[in-house]
Amino acid sequence: MKNNFKSLVLLIAAILFILFPASTIKAQERKILNFDDFAGVPTLGSTSTAHTSYTVYYRYKVDQTQNRLVFKVNVEFNNEKSWFRRDKRSPDYLNKILNHEQGHYDIGFIMKNEVEKTLNGFKYSKNYKMEIDSLFKTIHAKYGLLEVRYDDETRHGLNSDFQNTWNKFFNDKIRK
Repeated sequence: MKNNFKSLVLLIAAILFILFPASTIKAQERKILNFDDFAGVPTLGSTSTAHTSYTVYYRYKVDQTQNRLVFKVNVEFNNEKSWFRRDKRSPDYLNKILNHEQGHYDIGFIMKNEVEKTLNGFKYSKNYKMEIDSLFKTIHAKYGLLEVRYDDETRHGLNSDFQNTWNKFFNDKIRK
């Protein structure tokens, strides 16, 4: 009788595990951009070949068992705000620019990872909303400066040596 009860409990536990797996947060995968992702209209008066827009956002919940906040952070590529001019340009040039625009998205992806790590690792006080806002703004500003540096050093993707250096940087950071 005791063994039947144990077997029944194990069977129920196995069924529950299959039906309701442990709540884990799946990591967001890096998006690889292609020309079709750019659905927006070029900004009037812009001389750029392309523009990449993304949003980094977070959600959190209270884990009352551990008395802490748990954050889930995502980066979203904004198709309608991202655009690409393909007219009168060679395929090699367009691929070079697409690679450069991938770097802009990768900066957002790396920022997402840092925001998630920072927000989940911080010890909050009763002023947690202000602390969250301050941490997010600090990281956001850091990556805004990185965006500018990236464009300056690569000359918007036209300096192949610097672009290759940045590509290695992105791949190293994303693999971590």
